[in-house]
Amino acid sequence: MGAVTGVNSAGRAFMYSNGQLTDIGTLGGSFSQGSSINDSGQITGAAATSGNAAQHAFLYSVGGMVDIGTLGGNFSAGSGINSNGQIVGFSNISGNAAHHAFIYSNGAMVDLGTFGGAYSVAYGINNYGQVTGTANTSGNAGSRAFIYSNGIMTNLGTLGGGGSQGLSININGEVTGQSLISGNSANHAFLYSGGTMFDLNALLSPTDPLNGLITLQTGVGLNDAGQIVANGCYNSGSMACHAFLLSPVTASDVPEPASVLLFGSGVIGLLTLRRRLAHGVS
Repeated sequence: MGAVTGVNSAGRAFMYSNGQLTDIGTLGGSFSQGSSINDSGQITGAAATSGNAAQHAFLYSVGGMVDIGTLGGNFSAGSGINSNGQIVGFSNISGNAAHHAFIYSNGAMVDLGTFGGAYSVAYGINNYGQVTGTANTSGNAGSRAFIYSNGIMTNLGTLGGGGSQGLSININGEVTGQSLISGNSANHAFLYSGGTMFDLNALLSPTDPLNGLITLQTGVGLNDAGQIVANGCYNSGSMACHAFLLSPVTASDVPEPASVLLFGSGVIGLLTLRRRLAHGVS
């Protein structure tokens, strides 16, 4: 569709399509923000209610903006929407002492729970209704990226540190995001595939000219073709940070063992990566 959503300079959610910027309104208050849009032009985000008394997640489609409610508290926000109009995000629970990830489907908001802690957030959803995000562990000692599917929240682990976040999930159930590494000294981008979390930096091809020069910190997006958009920074010099597009290529393009699928250059400042041939959620 080629449409974009976000927030304009007046603090209101918009849809930009076919060269036209459209203010999509609020839930009666003075501000709103669009976070995600699907191929049908449906949008989710968060908007102020009347008198700015609360902020609620919404579903916008042709005809207007609908308040999808909360999990009992006074705050909710939508962060992802799939082609079926299912929405994920997070919401305060009753009493507003904590917030939990949710999925909104068929007119109902469902609490996805946590790994024993007080907080969780859902960031992405694929067209099968599988969800990724992050949830606190018992005692809020750490956070773990998760996949939620068929009523079960699966802990994806970390890259050795105390926390991780899943930010995007594709149709194969593969996830990208960020994780603290051992010692909690830095965040690295990861790819979770076939039951294993891989550090994207460790998957750089030894022949890639950027190998060793940059550190990929966050995997932001992952499409159904396996392409990953990641943020990374140079390790020396200007220490400048950029967006990188990681695209799968055929094994014949880069000499590697036959057991890996390779990633190659695209248009944003791209890397050649490799990963194991594995799909689906374990």
